[in-house]
Amino acid sequence: MVVDSVTHILNPQQGLHVPSGCVHQLCNYGEDDLVFIVTSTPPSHGDRVNQ
Repeated sequence: MVVDSVTHILNPQQGLHVPSGCVHQLCNYGEDDLVFIVTSTPPSHGDRVNQ
């Protein structure tokens, strides 16, 4: 996961808090499928920006 230009390598069952307003991107460089859960508080409906 890249958060504000810093790369974080996450292991299975590991999470990462992304503060509000931080630019972030999720990448999967492994060979296995990636399954992830997103929890947003408050709800983030409509805040996605495609670049």
